Amino acid sequence: MSIASQLKAIKSVIRGKEDPIKRPITRPSILFGAKEAADIDLKSILPLALSGLDALVTLDERFSIYKATLFSHATLDIDREKMVPKEEEKLNKSICSYLQLLAGHFNLPAAHRTLEYLIRRYQVHIYNSEELILSALPYHDTYVFVQVIQLIDFGNNKWAFLEGVKASGAPPPRKVIVQQCIRDKVVLEAVCNYASPTKHFQQSKPVICFSTAVIVEALGSIAKLDTDTVQRVLNFVFSGLNPAFGGNRDHMAGALMVVGIIATRATLESKLVQNLVFFIARLAQHETQKALDLPWLRVTIMAIITLVQSQLPQNLPKKTMVIVKEIRDFIGVLSELSKEFNVQKFLYLLIESLIDCSSFDDSYYHLLVNVIETFFIKDFVERIVHKVLTRCMKYLHAEVESSDSFVAGKQAKEVLALLEKQYPSELQGAVQKFLGNSKIKLGEEESTFMVFCRMLDGNSDMPFEVSDSKVWLSLEHPKAAVRRATLLDMASSGLSKSVVAYPWKLVNVKDAILRRLNDDDLGVVQAALTINGLSEIINPPALLKAYNEVLFRCINIMAKSPERSSQACEVAVLCLDHMVLDTSLQRYDMVKEVAGIIFPLLVILPQTWRVSVKALEIVKQLQWSYYFNIVSCDSDFAKRQRIEDAQIVDINIRTILSLAESLVANPNGHIEWLIACCKHNKIAKCLLFFIILRAFIICKDEIASLWRLYDVCSAILKCEWYDYLSIYNGVYTEKFLKEDWCEVETHGMITIANELNLERFDKSYRRLASQLLHADANALSSKILIFIYWCLLEICNAAAINNWAEDEQLLLLNELFLFFAPSSVGIFKKQLPSVVRSCKAPFQFLAKFFIDEGFAAEVQLESLFSFASICSIYLSDRNYANESAYMSLLMFPSLLIPLSSADKEIRTAAVSCVEGIYMLCQSYDSSQLMNGDNKMFLPCVSSPTFGVFLKAIFDQKKLISSDGGFFPSFLTSLLSSSSDSLLVPENIHKRFDMSTKDAILSFILSTSLKSPSFGKFKVLSLFKTMGNTILKMECCKDLLVELLQKRKEYLFNIEKLHEGLLESDIETLCLLLEFCVPHSYPGNLDAVGIDCLLKALNVDGLVLEEPVVEKPCVTVLKNLNCSFYDNLNSSIQDKIFTSLVYLFQCDSGVIQMLLEKHFSN
Repeated sequence: MSIASQLKAIKSVIRGKEDPIKRPITRPSILFGAKEAADIDLKSILPLALSGLDALVTLDERFSIYKATLFSHATLDIDREKMVPKEEEKLNKSICSYLQLLAGHFNLPAAHRTLEYLIRRYQVHIYNSEELILSALPYHDTYVFVQVIQLIDFGNNKWAFLEGVKASGAPPPRKVIVQQCIRDKVVLEAVCNYASPTKHFQQSKPVICFSTAVIVEALGSIAKLDTDTVQRVLNFVFSGLNPAFGGNRDHMAGALMVVGIIATRATLESKLVQNLVFFIARLAQHETQKALDLPWLRVTIMAIITLVQSQLPQNLPKKTMVIVKEIRDFIGVLSELSKEFNVQKFLYLLIESLIDCSSFDDSYYHLLVNVIETFFIKDFVERIVHKVLTRCMKYLHAEVESSDSFVAGKQAKEVLALLEKQYPSELQGAVQKFLGNSKIKLGEEESTFMVFCRMLDGNSDMPFEVSDSKVWLSLEHPKAAVRRATLLDMASSGLSKSVVAYPWKLVNVKDAILRRLNDDDLGVVQAALTINGLSEIINPPALLKAYNEVLFRCINIMAKSPERSSQACEVAVLCLDHMVLDTSLQRYDMVKEVAGIIFPLLVILPQTWRVSVKALEIVKQLQWSYYFNIVSCDSDFAKRQRIEDAQIVDINIRTILSLAESLVANPNGHIEWLIACCKHNKIAKCLLFFIILRAFIICKDEIASLWRLYDVCSAILKCEWYDYLSIYNGVYTEKFLKEDWCEVETHGMITIANELNLERFDKSYRRLASQLLHADANALSSKILIFIYWCLLEICNAAAINNWAEDEQLLLLNELFLFFAPSSVGIFKKQLPSVVRSCKAPFQFLAKFFIDEGFAAEVQLESLFSFASICSIYLSDRNYANESAYMSLLMFPSLLIPLSSADKEIRTAAVSCVEGIYMLCQSYDSSQLMNGDNKMFLPCVSSPTFGVFLKAIFDQKKLISSDGGFFPSFLTSLLSSSSDSLLVPENIHKRFDMSTKDAILSFILSTSLKSPSFGKFKVLSLFKTMGNTILKMECCKDLLVELLQKRKEYLFNIEKLHEGLLESDIETLCLLLEFCVPHSYPGNLDAVGIDCLLKALNVDGLVLEEPVVEKPCVTVLKNLNCSFYDNLNSSIQDKIFTSLVYLFQCDSGVIQMLLEKHFSN
């Protein structure tokens, strides 16, 4: 027996060994009480243990081996204290393995029965206390754990912190164990070692989960982990990550969690980091060989990333890379992770390691290419270039060229080509930096350079003179002189033709030349432009884009840096030549794009006049139809040193005229292209506005052509108007005050002061054109835009005066009015009324904006303001007094609609119009009024009483403006025989006699019912309270009959050839039907009205769901009453009753409800 066992036995005796004469009072037990256990002998416990063991065998077959050892009947006679060391060691080993196995089922009653026997027979609580505690620890929150702990004497060992459990009898929470692990690393190590698998045994899930939780919480509570702490958990980590141990996923996941914590909270040795990365990679590779579990693979790869990015090792060892390249779908999973997390540091280390390993195996190179193609590595380009080229440099000074050097060179070149496709500017900078810092000095060590280039070319048989590596590296050299010399050599020696002869070598050189067209050094750009046949080397669209960038780069230099303008001008002219001759003439599909690039250059400016002169000279070679009329400058212009501003203005005006004539000839064919030209160039936009302005002036005597042109150009003009002149985008008052044709009113609004005299247009136009040379293009565009609309208004005015193409003139005026009326910029506030006045029927033109629906409140307001203004203009011009008074009087009824508007401003403006009509009528000569269709109204409107009627309305200006419901009451009271309204003055109905009232009412209704549907309904609604009186007017009867006839034609026409009634027509019909029923009796039962009521109710064969059928029926049913019905003759009553019976069978809920009401009465 070992010394340790003897000491435990002595300790047991001291604590109370059984008296050989009498039994002990208590015994240790977890199934029974201490006293109860004393009365139960060992033979009684063994059957319990065997039954528990049988139950455990059904859960885990491994328990069966203990039936013949620890739980055999022979064990009843074993005395552990008398065992020899070998026997003791064998027993200990068996007990420990059993307790390990039991730990997975410790909470089961069957386990408790077997444990009871181990305690009584083998005193495991004394001799195997460590194993017993560890097996019970995952169940620390159970009462069984407390019972086990109460049996153990801890002394001063590491588990002494559990003494409190013995005293309290309460299960300890996990945080108690975690805190002890933090205080005593021995406990932490014990937990880690117990959960760690071996080749022969893997712990159960409860043990692993508990241990992982304790380890993670303990490590997570320590801000900075020291080396000692890390070392104590490594056994758990490495054993969990070792596929040889056959651990389960729980242990693997726990190990990965611990790796994540120590990676972020400790500084690990490089060797340890590399081993951890290797183990995790091997685990991932092993798991993917069995089956591809993407979530699990994602976890393992994320663990590698966390470890690498936290510890930043210098490289990934080759043995690790061997594993990594064998992991299935490694790049795919890494790509998905890169979308959610920052993996840039890991990517860089991976790429460097792949470059290092590419020398040994092509599979690493293929993986490297995959990584470069898959990930965004813009920030790594410089380091990748340095790495691959430095690797090639190692072979430069070798005594014998080896195949390895050519493989390295070929791989390097392919990597550079790949980077060039995705990161051209970064590659360019990286190569230049490498060449600047490396020992290769072009022109100094030519032999070394030749070897280096041949290495990159893969030792191909192509002549060195056309080596794309040589040309490419030379073109990417950091010194501009080297780049320029290479390009000039290509141009002079015809090297470009040799390159074209080797198309497989074209890519790098092509892109390098293309980059040189955007070189920072203009001298290099100029040298690139000396190469003939660039369109054969470079893709034409890419080449044209480069030409465009070079051209406008030079234009900017010439405008801002006069000291550099000479070279910039030469480059720009050379670029124009190439653009037209080398690109567009070979690719007809690119002519349109080239023409658009040249468009803003057609305007000559002082700083760039040489380039524009060249553009005017060469533009005809484009064969672009819009440029056919352009006149080039004299041949001596190119030789001049300077050019006068006046000459520039003359040429610009001439060019604009040519372009304007082309636009007038085919506006639809050119406008879209012109708009596209000026999208990103403010000079082009200025030029476009000048062209449109001149085009309008060309068409000023042909209003039909002008309308077609405006229709095409209106979209761009309106869009730019809002962009430049909207008050919300800022109107810079001072820019317009400099012009003598603008003024600022007291409230700060800019308005045009005077009329534009089209006869003197050229003078104003030249002044605008001269500003193009020095003014800000955006401000000038605003002025031209104002000038364009100003011209349009004046052209409309002239067209009206001269009676030119009245229809097109009205269309244009209508467009302009609708455009400016709602505008917050009232710059043409004074011009609009004047232009409207000049048309044939100004009041009719304006009235449509407030008697028809669909117009914004701002448009209605502006039309009313213009109406009042025109009245004032006519009042001051005696030549138009009689005719204008007559026209204004005829339009008075249309003002009833805005007078009853819900908008206060509209009502106020309408009252001003009434006042204007009144003042105008006071000045007319009634004897000169012409007879005509409106002869019947002359006595009415020419009598003084009508003037009194008008004055009565505008005398109530304050009440009409303040109260939206006042005017309808006032109007009906004024024209009715009585008045019950409290809103209007008393006895207002006595103001006029009945004949005057009837005449005014007849005039109003007869005139209003010629209005659109909306206007008719609005006016009739004003007289709703007058009821049956309105239907006495023949015009109202005629309208009612007309609407019913129109309804019939629509409903009974199967093919629906007749136009249906508008919603406002239906409302008007319903209102007139309502007028058919008298409000009081005995009343006037009009035969026409009754007939119309019958027609409205006759719905036989019609679809009631249609509003045009249902609404009139509902109106009639609502207004029918017993008094009306009783006053009808029997024949009419029968017809109405028949219609009601038919309606009773319909499905309309509203009609059913009304009919029930009628029949109940």
